[in-house]
Amino acid sequence: MLAEFKVHPDYKRGYRAPTYKIVLININLFDQFLDWKDKNKFK
Repeated sequence: MLAEFKVHPDYKRGYRAPTYKIVLININLFDQFLDWKDKNKFK
């Protein structure tokens, strides 16, 4: 699911990888992504 979040055009700005070991996630955008994913799961 995180891989989809990382490449989704509307939500990809919420994923930051400053180094290969550290990933920063914008929790608010990730929560919006989960809501969007739940609403569109059967499309």
